[in-house]
This record gives sequence, C-alpha cells and structure tokens, in this order.
Amino acid sequence: MPALSERGCLVTYYLREPKVGQMDTMLQHARMYGYRRDLMPFTRVFLSPQLAIRFHEIHRIEQRLRRQLASVDAGRQLVVEKSGSLFPTRRTVLDPDLIDAFSAEDQVFPHYPLITMKPAEYERITAEVRRFFRGSLSTTPQQAEVSFDEALRFVEMIPYDQQKPSSSWIPGLIKRILEQQRDRCGDRAVLYTRKMARRKDALATGALSGDELARLRSLKRPVICAFRDDGRSIPGASPFWYPTVVFDGGMPNVVVNVTSDED
Repeated sequence: MPALSERGCLVTYYLREPKVGQMDTMLQHARMYGYRRDLMPFTRVFLSPQLAIRFHEIHRIEQRLRRQLASVDAGRQLVVEKSGSLFPTRRTVLDPDLIDAFSAEDQVFPHYPLITMKPAEYERITAEVRRFFRGSLSTTPQQAEVSFDEALRFVEMIPYDQQKPSSSWIPGLIKRILEQQRDRCGDRAVLYTRKMARRKDALATGALSGDELARLRSLKRPVICAFRDDGRSIPGASPFWYPTVVFDGGMPNVVVNVTSDED
C-alpha cells in the first residue's frame, strides 16, 4: 500500500485486515480516498468486500456521531456505536474504568429496587402501566406495543435505589442509547409487565432468565419491562415497581463514557 502521506496518491491497494482492529485507525487510512475534491473522479481503491463493508459501517457510524455532536450537552454521556469486531480506538487510549459497553440483546437493570416506594408513587406507576392493557393487570405476563416516546418515559418513570450501586442502569444514558434506535425500529417499542415475588432486596442477575428472556430478546424492538412486587417476602418492603430494558437483536454495539449523568 502506498504511503498514506503522499498527497498525489491516486491508486491504493488496501489489504490490511486484522482480526481485531480500531475504527479510528481505519478512519486515518481513509486518506487513501484523496485530499482534494477535484481528484476524486480519478481516485481508485481496491479492497476486499469485507473491508469495503467495514469502511461503509464506520462512515455511517461517524455520520450519526456528528449529528450527536451538533447538539451535544457536555454534561451528558456520548453514545458511540461499535462496528462488528472493531474497537473505537486502542485500549490504551480510553480508561476502561470510565467507559461501558452495551450490546444487542443485553438485559440492563438496577441491582437494587426501591423497596420503600411510597404508596402514592406505586399507584401512579400502576395507573400508567394499566393504560396500555385496557385498564387491568393480569396475573400472567402482558405485553403491548408502544411508541418510543412512551418507552423513553417509562425508563425514567420507575425509580430505583440510587443510594446503592446500580450496575449499568443510568436512565438518562439508556434513553440516549434507545433514541439512536428510533428510526431503525420504526418508532415502536414493547412494554412488558408481570408480577414478581423477590425474597431479597438485591437482584444480582435481574428479573429475567431462561425462555422468558430468550423470547423477549427475539422481538424486533427494544423491550421496556415493568415488574411489580407486593413486597411481602422482603422484610421492611412495601409494594414496588422494578425496571429492566432488553435491547433488541438488531441493535449495533455501543460504547459510552460513564463519568457523569446530569439528567
């Protein structure tokens, strides 16, 4: 491959295809497409179909990132999509303690529900959930299709114990990740609800598992889960709601900084 610093380069044979690469490095290599617009009709790049797909995906991801930057709030996390097996940059560039990653079909939840939820708040959330199920909640699981705006509202509506570690459950951040999926999912999401009866005040692995989790993962839209518990099996607990999000299988992987959340 010719030196990428040669400004007169018109033809490039690009054969570099590491098993695990960096998106920022490939963007730098994109200088092979030329420096001057008037030379573009004469520029030629020869590469494998797989590499062409990678460059195309990185280009689309960068365009979405630029749209975010146009209206970014410095106090909020920035969502950066991840292309296939590529990392956004070298591991030595980013502090792993300050970033988090979310993938398709991930189940995201707080470790500690708010087991001391006030009765008025519990009833308010109950009324909001009932609206989507003809005014009643069944003893069996229920699901309904909802708009993205409704889904985003539910993410923030259900409280959790913010005085204890919450894993990756940061409502403002989850909303921004979901917002990136709005157009791809046709502005539709799924609301899922059922009863649960916990015996401990912590949910180390969440409320979903097995066939139930597999079924929700198979849906082609993100699922917002609202679980209700009467609190009778947990000492000192009152009835409470518990939130979970299951990302759909078509969602691109994303990485985010988790240094702050101002929402």
